[in-house]
Amino acid sequence: MPPGNGKIIVLNSNGTFERKQHDTVLFRGRYFLKNQKDCDGEQKKTHFTTNETTYSWDVYIDVSAGKLTFSTPTCYADGGTSFYRKIK
Repeated sequence: MPPGNGKIIVLNSNGTFERKQHDTVLFRGRYFLKNQKDCDGEQKKTHFTTNETTYSWDVYIDVSAGKLTFSTPTCYADGGTSFYRKIK
């Protein structure tokens, strides 16, 4: 699938974001970042939440090797990770 087709997250430096599916904006709102220890108390990570009420954002965020990663805390039994690549 070519870049930009599918699920898109646009994070702006002023704390606003858009969640899109293809060219359709599904939600516009604000995101919040805070440093905190993971639930196992070991690693300090950047926690990402939003003001979106219809979609749960209780994840850690990281940018590494040109990829944006959202992941659940390590103590979640059925956690997961989503990867996004930069398209612009």
